[in-house]
Amino acid sequence: IGLLLERIKQQHRLLSVCVGTDASTYSSVILAVEKRPRYIVIDELSPAAGQVSVAREPRLQIATRIDAVDVSFACRVTATGKENDLIYYKVPFPETLIYRQKRCFHRAFIPLGLSIPIVLQTKDNVTLRGELRDLSIGGFSARLTAGVTDSIREGDVMPRCIITLPSALRVTANIEICHLTP
Repeated sequence: IGLLLERIKQQHRLLSVCVGTDASTYSSVILAVEKRPRYIVIDELSPAAGQVSVAREPRLQIATRIDAVDVSFACRVTATGKENDLIYYKVPFPETLIYRQKRCFHRAFIPLGLSIPIVLQTKDNVTLRGELRDLSIGGFSARLTAGVTDSIREGDVMPRCIITLPSALRVTANIEICHLTP
């Protein structure tokens, strides 16, 4: 998290800041990233009405973009300071940060209520079954529901993959496992 916050600071990325339940959006930038103790310093909010909002409610929702990727996090102002008549805020590092993965191709997500079965066959003729989660020109994501998966590794090639679409059309191909999540 610290490295990403440092990149946002170094690239002078504009922050969109929402305060508490206020629907207004304010602008700011990261002035400093301190790794020990872990906190950031953000500049005063613009327009100036943001300062009044923070005084009433210290919870912030911050969003920005870096390298064409959306980044957002929730935090709480723990201290306010003033230097040369400019206000700044001290904010602990967020516990979680949402960093939307950059993709080469649009990814179509499968609605939770729709089950699109997938069957994989390993080179050792082991059958794995699952459900499609999303699909793009560059690949797909599936949740495996049956079969022994302990022996599957990133880089493995499955000689047979069958995806059965709702129209009963079957798509068959060989695939390479690019990423695994337990």
